[in-house]
Amino acid sequence: MASTYFAFKNSKNFKKEFKISYKTNLRLNVIIMFFGILIMVFGLISNEILLFLGIMLFILPLLYIYTKAVDKTMIKNVNPKDLMEGDWLYRDVKIGKRVIKANWDGLTKEDIRLLHKRNKLVLIKRGVAFGPAFLISFLLLIYFYFINTGLWNSLW
Repeated sequence: MASTYFAFKNSKNFKKEFKISYKTNLRLNVIIMFFGILIMVFGLISNEILLFLGIMLFILPLLYIYTKAVDKTMIKNVNPKDLMEGDWLYRDVKIGKRVIKANWDGLTKEDIRLLHKRNKLVLIKRGVAFGPAFLISFLLLIYFYFINTGLWNSLW
């Protein structure tokens, strides 16, 4: 839901990034989607699990390109005065001899102080925390509900 909001909010950049990602990964995506179609055909013949796996394999490349494009639209140029502890740098920033690494932990107070001294614009990633985990959990919930393996009832 949030990614759709960001895609529409930044639709011009989103379309550009989507096209770039689609073209750069075209060969691999076509191969994966082809195998998805093959598995779907086998799933129609034999069982529902293969059909579901084929559908997921077919959709996976498009979902990956979509999320990468949305991710690229969430990169912003920010003044050091507006930085907060925990913001994620998009790439490493060199200040004199020191390099502030872009990592999962985000910026520390000391990093922000150094950037503020330099008054240098910084590229940071904004985002929705835990978004992919919610999507995957929701898809698994739907799968277990509709597959009727009895696992749904054992979860409660």
